[in-house]
Amino acid sequence: MTANVMGWSPSEEGWLKLNVDRAYASTENITACGGLLQNESGNLLFGFMYRLEGGDSLTVKLWSILVGLKMMCDLGFRKIILEFNSTNALELATMEPNMEHLDYVQLHEVHQLL
Repeated sequence: MTANVMGWSPSEEGWLKLNVDRAYASTENITACGGLLQNESGNLLFGFMYRLEGGDSLTVKLWSILVGLKMMCDLGFRKIILEFNSTNALELATMEPNMEHLDYVQLHEVHQLL
């Protein structure tokens, strides 16, 4: 499994792309996450959307990554390219999680799935 920060483009044959994102309205404390799984031809294979219980923009982005990765693993998909638009989340997800970080639980789980 690999992770990139960019928009959708075709994957190599045999690989699937999971694009995840989040919705965050700080004034109303409404948050949600979702994702789309597509094959190398761009055909939609699977999608998800969840409303979350608050959190800041980074926390919600990490939840979108975690939920997407868990779903793909549960469905048996292993050759996945994960794409999203947060260099901060990518950096946090790919390094060893700091136990002092507010999002440690999500970071630890994401790190294990990558």
